[in-house]
Amino acid sequence: FDPAVSARRYFGEKVGLYSAWLGWYTGMLIPAALVGVFVFLYGLFTMDSSQVSREICEANTTIMCPMCEDTCKPWTLSDSCVYAKV
Repeated sequence: FDPAVSARRYFGEKVGLYSAWLGWYTGMLIPAALVGVFVFLYGLFTMDSSQVSREICEANTTIMCPMCEDTCKPWTLSDSCVYAKV
């Protein structure tokens, strides 16, 4: 049973071709999704070993300038540790 052939017989050539293309396209997205999951998990497991984020998280004495002029206070670089890891 092939849904594309059934759709072609019932709805015509255009809908059958679209149905076949949509099935092929969806099938080709599966390998890309698997690669994406692998890359995400690799980044999740190795985010603590990044040299740049480790230096930012250990910078307890580095004072940064305020982000605005009036109401903001100076902040330490280590406050952005979570953002550096992500």
